[in-house]
Amino acid sequence: LSIRRQRQMCIRDSYLTVAKGYKSGGYTGQPVNPDNLEFDAETALTYELGAKSEWLGGAARLNASLFYTDFEDLQVSTFNGVGYVVENAASATIYGLEYEAMLMTPYAILIGLNGALTEAEYSSFDRAACTAENTSPPPCDLTGRRLRLVPELKTTLTLGWQGGMFDWPFVMHAGMTASYTTDVALATDLDPIDVRKPGTTFGLQAGIKAHDDLWHITVFGDNVTSRESLAAAQDSPGLRGTHFGGVYPSASYEVELGFRF
Repeated sequence: LSIRRQRQMCIRDSYLTVAKGYKSGGYTGQPVNPDNLEFDAETALTYELGAKSEWLGGAARLNASLFYTDFEDLQVSTFNGVGYVVENAASATIYGLEYEAMLMTPYAILIGLNGALTEAEYSSFDRAACTAENTSPPPCDLTGRRLRLVPELKTTLTLGWQGGMFDWPFVMHAGMTASYTTDVALATDLDPIDVRKPGTTFGLQAGIKAHDDLWHITVFGDNVTSRESLAAAQDSPGLRGTHFGGVYPSASYEVELGFRF
């Protein structure tokens, strides 16, 4: 019984890493005062504990890791009404779980799932920019608030199939992706108006190819449900109540033809 279990599950690798990163300081191209001219270096100390495993004789795979990163003098970019100014948030902490799973079914359908659960907050950031609607004198305190551009959950489900039918002289393949993301703050001042709402974006692909891979024809579809979501957004300090930004494109399709000589 113990031998059978060993064949069904195999821990290929487990690891613990500690790494220190560094991003150099610099100068802002469009400062509005001497305090914004120069910004300091950023440092990060990361701990990661993970494992990689195989199941069902290699037909299934599960990789997972826990991570914790402590930032000092985190560099952030803030729009000041003229351009983006880089400054240092005092400190920030990011920790969570990353995962990747795969299963090859007996029906030639591949199922994949990957993503991350992330907690990210400013440990100390009392020199932050204020929202345009805030009538209090700057700066504002964002200590304990969530970092911009970091969703709490981001996960992608992938389905793929490849096979042949009858005696047709080519192989068919099809796939689908569904990517879900929780809400994301887009502006450095964390204005609640400038937030990408949670939702799912779908992609599709289908095609045929030669058995010897000498040629292929594939159709790709991106955001096939035309989900509306913000790509970027920001309030304008120079005109209270005004916001600007852009959206991701609606549904788009393309055809790829490939030949190998």
